[in-house]
Amino acid sequence: KDSMTGYGDEPEVPLDPCFSFPCPVGQSCVQDANGARCEPNKPALHCTANETVSDCGALCEGKCSQLGKGPFACPEICLPPACACSPGKYRNDAGLCVASRDCPLKCDENEQVDECGNRCEPTCENAYGKVKVCVLICDPPACVCKPNYYRKNGKCVPQRDCPFSKQ
Repeated sequence: KDSMTGYGDEPEVPLDPCFSFPCPVGQSCVQDANGARCEPNKPALHCTANETVSDCGALCEGKCSQLGKGPFACPEICLPPACACSPGKYRNDAGLCVASRDCPLKCDENEQVDECGNRCEPTCENAYGKVKVCVLICDPPACVCKPNYYRKNGKCVPQRDCPFSKQ
């Protein structure tokens, strides 16, 4: 111990392994339980108006083309971070995130526009007489299945393509 400075009584602080671990240009040092290593720098995301950074990518963001077609299946996987439409906004064909009222309605085969939306649209779940509670409220216009067609996995199919269920 150096009695003049008093440094001998202080506990040793472990050095940051990245402190003396040089990485090539375009890479940064990261540390984990195995020590230090170099990884490529991740480019900063610069999102446009009506977008936010999504930590799991933009696979499940709302799209104008899906609007009014009922729930859609979205795999529960996490992709690299990406810019996705902010809540309540939908990506249009031009790649911009817009309000639903600014999405053009393009109905698919066996669909037609209903000026009061699709709240009471028939689905395969109620194709065989199952009771569906439906409040008749006029929502924004949406694509609905044409008569004698039922929504199944986002598409309008004839009743014969709906599985029969006694429940």
